[in-house]
Amino acid sequence: MVFWLQVLFWGGGVAQAEVDCSRQGEVVGELREVVRGQAVPAMERPLVETSQTFPGHHLLPTPEESGLLRRRELGVFWRTRVGKDPVARIGLALWGTDEQLRDAIESTGIEAWLPRSNVFSRMGAWWYFPPGVTTRPKTVQETVDFWRGMAAATMKRVDAALAKTGVVDPAELAEVHREMGQQLAEAHVLAVEEDARESLGLMPGVLSCPQVAAYHHEVFARFGLPETTYGGTPYRWVPNRLELAVIGGLYAPDADPEWDKVVDVDHVPDSP
Repeated sequence: MVFWLQVLFWGGGVAQAEVDCSRQGEVVGELREVVRGQAVPAMERPLVETSQTFPGHHLLPTPEESGLLRRRELGVFWRTRVGKDPVARIGLALWGTDEQLRDAIESTGIEAWLPRSNVFSRMGAWWYFPPGVTTRPKTVQETVDFWRGMAAATMKRVDAALAKTGVVDPAELAEVHREMGQQLAEAHVLAVEEDARESLGLMPGVLSCPQVAAYHHEVFARFGLPETTYGGTPYRWVPNRLELAVIGGLYAPDADPEWDKVVDVDHVPDSP
């Protein structure tokens, strides 16, 4: 284990996502169809609205949240879930405005936004976060900077993967980002629905890091991107269980600690 911990953040920095070169032309065509709204369909199951009472029912999307997601208002959608959904913080950092992010931090308190870091995740953050960003924020501005740094690192990985498919035009990238973000939000809601309705884990309705990784892998695959595109499982040569244990606390420190409730983490396919 010590060996893997050493290579995780000393083994050459942030591993770049890889795409099978033989599919580049095909993937570029698929992505251009996405931009035109003709391919890569979103989740087809309807978003759930409920007034039922069962463990975790309060974590299902409200009618307001479902409407926001249907209207593709991702920033406002994630803002409404802050305080009850561990993934909402990085979602808001990715899709919200600076004003929304600052307001959310001030209204819930800095403590609710602190990452659970360790020496290895701090080293990784130092490697690819903007200069001056700390993983131990003490002020609102430092907290804003940390989560913006997380968002920037996330988009850097996605853009590196998309570049290998030939998608580099800024306008095209922006469209693909938006479609990918929409599908990830919808996949997240469906995973939360299953988790809450089945009363899974120690915290029904709250996803574990492996569950979050699993739906990211599925959505990225629709765009022809590998699992290493996901910041929680960035290395091909490190077991997913170890990656998520080391990195997960940065973006979802209060995720459900019961890892094997739906996705057996030992069987989350390692990054190809």
